[in-house]
Amino acid sequence: MKRLCLFLLFTVFVSYLAINSCSAELRAEVKKTQSGPVLFINGKPTAPAIFFVNYDTPEDLRPLQFSEVETAGRHGVYLVSFGLPGAWTKAGEKPDFTETDYRIEQTLKVNPKALIIFRIGITWPPEWWYNENPDERILYDNGERGIPSVFSEKWKAAATEQIKAIVEHIESKYGDNAIGYHISAFNTGEWFCDRVWNSRLGGYEAPAKEAFRAYLKKKYISDFALQKAWNDSKVTLGTAVVPTPEERSATTAGSFHDPAKEMHLLDYLEFENKTQAETAAYMCKIAKETAPNKLAMVFFGYHFELAPVPKGLQTSGHLALRTLLDSPYVDVICSPVSYLDRDMGGGGYFMSAVDSAQLAGKLWLNEDDTRTHLAGDIANDLPRLKNIEETNAVLTRNFAHLLTRGSALWWMDLYGNGRFRGDEIWQLLGRLNDVYQSAMPDLKPYQPEIAVIVDQRSAFYGDPSPDILGTALAGFRVELYRTGAPLGFYLLDDFTAGKVPPAKMNIFLGTFRLDADQIRAIKEQSAKRKCTNIWMYAPGIVQGNSLSCDFIKDVTGISMKPVTGRSKYITLLKTGEKYPANGKPYVSNFAINDITATPIAKYAYTNEVAVASKTVDGVTNVYCTGLRLPSETLRDLAHSAGVHIYSESNDIVMAGNGFVALSTSSAGKKTLNMPQMYTLEDIVSGEKYGPAKTFEFDMALGECHIWKIIN
Repeated sequence: MKRLCLFLLFTVFVSYLAINSCSAELRAEVKKTQSGPVLFINGKPTAPAIFFVNYDTPEDLRPLQFSEVETAGRHGVYLVSFGLPGAWTKAGEKPDFTETDYRIEQTLKVNPKALIIFRIGITWPPEWWYNENPDERILYDNGERGIPSVFSEKWKAAATEQIKAIVEHIESKYGDNAIGYHISAFNTGEWFCDRVWNSRLGGYEAPAKEAFRAYLKKKYISDFALQKAWNDSKVTLGTAVVPTPEERSATTAGSFHDPAKEMHLLDYLEFENKTQAETAAYMCKIAKETAPNKLAMVFFGYHFELAPVPKGLQTSGHLALRTLLDSPYVDVICSPVSYLDRDMGGGGYFMSAVDSAQLAGKLWLNEDDTRTHLAGDIANDLPRLKNIEETNAVLTRNFAHLLTRGSALWWMDLYGNGRFRGDEIWQLLGRLNDVYQSAMPDLKPYQPEIAVIVDQRSAFYGDPSPDILGTALAGFRVELYRTGAPLGFYLLDDFTAGKVPPAKMNIFLGTFRLDADQIRAIKEQSAKRKCTNIWMYAPGIVQGNSLSCDFIKDVTGISMKPVTGRSKYITLLKTGEKYPANGKPYVSNFAINDITATPIAKYAYTNEVAVASKTVDGVTNVYCTGLRLPSETLRDLAHSAGVHIYSESNDIVMAGNGFVALSTSSAGKKTLNMPQMYTLEDIVSGEKYGPAKTFEFDMALGECHIWKIIN
């Protein structure tokens, strides 16, 4: 009897542990599968469609916000996200979780099945923390102080304790409903350097200076090595300083930084961006170690979107995405839908090399903060959609980008003012979520025939302004997305490593610095694929520690020359159409002087060749000396490369994962060309078309449809 009682007590104790060990009860993870990264919740593949609502708003909006969460649940959307208050405490004090508990309990009251991702902000301490740590704040080039410095060890320790406290509290009390933690920091919580949109340069605070010297000591080891690299016989590891604002705002070689003269600046840029990424990864590590069975995520890697910042992309802090892709503690990487051209008829662009994130097994998540027709006057920062038809069209377009490549999203009520209220809007969103969930067993790898390749390190060498990369990266998306075929966005190191799916056409953007090994690998990969490579502006102008226009031929196989005078426009030889060549007048310019290359376009007034192609051993290299190419020219080149073009009408095409979508940039009759005979089923209306190879639709401006492809 005594043994039986002990056994029963032991059984009850084990059962108690099982019930109260929240992390063991609920497990959320991103698994790398043959089809790409997949969200699993308790072992079940789950459509990563989430609703985010902002509770950091006036109290009188709470009923409206909770009604949105309730409506989402009634339409089958149980994944929810929202931000939490901070947990900053003085020594000996305990955090107050009253507001945190209220938000969670009210959410679960209206949506009992809710599984929640919690956003934790870590760079907005209370005033007492600033008073106790005045030197740990960012010091800007104009003498102003800002939020805590990313280089501050005191801030890092405080942020670490805050994450631990919040996660431990949630896991102990609400672990059965917690699936992840989104760590938010710096400018708008998105991990890019604070105030970069306001032309401010930070890094002049004491922690930054100390961290920079520690970085240099680790890189160079000796004063002699540092002096040689910097071409400065007086500098030492103990006296090196952050470059001045003037040095960070100018170049010594036209539109480029010359490593022979500016290595001190290039070292600082690499240090700043690397620190930003390493800190983001570290904070995810803290969340992951505190709740091992839950997701950890951050915003990062806005390679395209931050290119127009006033002092240049290199000041963004977002140029070390690979650090996060290699981290075992990061599950999901996020960004909003691009703020460029996102209205009716626009593209709904990605901000980053999203497909490299997916290749690395990280689930990419787009934040869809569309200003719906319900957004009200508070949406005046961006155009507000006029009615439910426009809202549904834009939301469908944004969703199509994610469904076709197996990535994630959350619909976001940014200001918590009810932009996703009511059943009408959730009838569509619930349907989209259901379609995604039904597709989970049959996910397929994303294999576009056009790959867009970018290099983060090269951005350090570009002009410290938006005039080059702002045009070549952010602005060029307007043409890229209207080529008529699906696009993949990848980092250069994935291409050289042979990880990028074998596209028929590769477009290399902003690849200013290419080492000999990289050039060799690019040529080897291209030879295997017999592909077309499009090179824009100044590929490989920097090799090692040298800068020379002659290096461009090493990459493209096409000889060229720098020119001082330039035409404002490039003329396409096929049509005679003119389009803008480059940006500002001072931007360095080049012209092609290779008689063995086939001209495609010339400068309008000098008649010098601006775009040309050359095929050697089955690889076609196209060199464009300008910063952009029209979508029609890209489409012609894609046709020649053997790319399947779904649409010839400059509309947005998305295809993959067993679906195809078309979002119109103009009204009229649209033709959708499929690779072979298929039946298409509209995922919203259920209407079927075909079987056929060519489909015609009369569509309004901005209208979007997603069709399931049926063999």
